[in-house]
Amino acid sequence: MKYNQAKIEKINLQLFAEPGGEPGSDPAPNPEPTSDIEPEPKQTFTKEEAEAIASKRLAEEQAKWEKEYQEKLEKEKAEAEKLAKMSADQRAKAEFEKEQQKFAAEREAFEKERLNLEVRKQLSDNGLDQDFATFLIGVDAESSLKNINQFKEAFNKAVESEVLKKLAGEPPKAGGGASNDNLTYSQMMAKQNK
Repeated sequence: MKYNQAKIEKINLQLFAEPGGEPGSDPAPNPEPTSDIEPEPKQTFTKEEAEAIASKRLAEEQAKWEKEYQEKLEKEKAEAEKLAKMSADQRAKAEFEKEQQKFAAEREAFEKERLNLEVRKQLSDNGLDQDFATFLIGVDAESSLKNINQFKEAFNKAVESEVLKKLAGEPPKAGGGASNDNLTYSQMMAKQNK
């Protein structure tokens, strides 16, 4: 982009200068920070050191994974041995109890999700944000509804008090405006043309 030389020469560079500076003098350099804390030196690694660190970390993670796998495997073996020692009736009963526990856990998760949806619907019906649902879910529908109603009352009171604070202010002063009663017609016209 080309600038017109005449425009550049017209710019008053002193407008941007700091006050108190003399023409032709350089600004004072910034002094060094006098902090007691020294910056930590940047740590560098050679390729071999970086590879050693990475391989050590991988070995630790692999050992952790293998330990978890072994624990899970031993647990499954113990359960299989336990089932092998049982009679057919006992085995069927143990499997039935295991399925019941699994079903109960799934049912509980379903009930929580249903309650979450119901709370979100109630919040929406009451004109409140659905993001509050996680805070207002109770043990059952009745306690959740009670939580929503209490929250709605507290929320409305807080909003009302903030609105009143914003609306509260100094009342306008009587006769605070400029009066045109004492002005002549020419003075009013001059004031209007300003």
